[in-house]
Amino acid sequence: MNPQQWVQSVLKVLGSQVLLQALGFGISIFLIREMTKEDYAIYTVLFSIQSMLAILSDSGIMIGFNAIGGKVWQKEDDFASLIKTVAYLRIRVVVVAFAVAGIYGLTLLMNQNSSVLMAMLFVACLGLIVVPEVHKSFIQQALLIKKDIGSVQLTSILYQGMRLVLICLALFIMKFGLSIQLILVISILSSWASFLYILEKSKPIRSPSAEVNLEYKSTLLQYLKTNWHNALFFSFQGQISIFLIALLGTTASLAELGALTRFSLLFTALLALVSNIVGPAFGRCQNKGKLVRSYISMLLAILVLATVTLLTVYLFPSLFLWILGEQYQQLSHELFLVFVACSIHLAASTVFCLNSYRGWIRFTPVWEIPANIFSLGLGVLLFDLSTLEGVLTLSIIGASTNLFLYVANSIAGFKQLPEVVELERA
Repeated sequence: MNPQQWVQSVLKVLGSQVLLQALGFGISIFLIREMTKEDYAIYTVLFSIQSMLAILSDSGIMIGFNAIGGKVWQKEDDFASLIKTVAYLRIRVVVVAFAVAGIYGLTLLMNQNSSVLMAMLFVACLGLIVVPEVHKSFIQQALLIKKDIGSVQLTSILYQGMRLVLICLALFIMKFGLSIQLILVISILSSWASFLYILEKSKPIRSPSAEVNLEYKSTLLQYLKTNWHNALFFSFQGQISIFLIALLGTTASLAELGALTRFSLLFTALLALVSNIVGPAFGRCQNKGKLVRSYISMLLAILVLATVTLLTVYLFPSLFLWILGEQYQQLSHELFLVFVACSIHLAASTVFCLNSYRGWIRFTPVWEIPANIFSLGLGVLLFDLSTLEGVLTLSIIGASTNLFLYVANSIAGFKQLPEVVELERA
């Protein structure tokens, strides 16, 4: 991209992200204020399961998709065949993933005093949300590789916008608050509407005549075999705070954790820039010097953002807690811990995203699980994991462990690049 294209792309993503995060944050505040703590605790569990399913349905397939897509994105037939192959594999992986995450979810829901029948109904509704979301995620990734940023942003805005409108209508018409059942219905409708939209927008890059490519399938399966166990562990490790509070803590603590972590939405604009612009460009670039400069620039940007944000939260916690309502005003220390964890997670997610576009996973298959088990064991010994403070501190240690590992992958990846500068592809 030339400088003018970069500026236009950045402004497009930032503009849509400002709107998207405003919608998402507005929805979160509506839910926190209008739902009972009991219903919000169930909501927290359900959408932690959705996060797990997003990871399990990938299990390294998308790393392979990005690595192959960065090479064949300009060849229409090959790219359509790649999309077909990924769809073929992910639908099979998501069935297995849902069985694993569903059992996990039923356990937590019944621990929150849900009946077996109601817990099964909740998980079934979640399945109706996850199926379109999983399929939508890799189609969006394909569009990003093809530089169609606008369609991807509009899909996300449609999803969040429809949720917000339906929630407002429900509050206006019913006037008795929001129930978890109503929120699930709204989420199902919004997920399918945005899914149908992205299917329509992606017709030019998909082909009914495309077939599963055996060579691509073999490569993707190799990534799957290398990473599935890490994805299984990471999906659980990423939700360890909710798991521990749901089993060892109280319903009120679970709701408080869910409410505080909504502030993570404030960090997603920068990550959106990485996944929508910097990441795909990082994958296409064949110039080692530019790759190094882009990588360092992103880490410095995150460091500055995190420093300013943490200082603000430390000095003015009441400004943030006021947004959540009177039930959460006593959580100043926990709020700061949430922002520390989110800052480190943002850095780790950024490095992981850049690595994934190059297929840099040298140390992850071997060391990710042992390193995280070590950090988890250390947390069990040092902290009271039945408290909100304890599980948040544990999440900081886990995020830090992943950041160090992903940086090690980056260093190994840069060392493998040829010293001779090659011409960069557009």
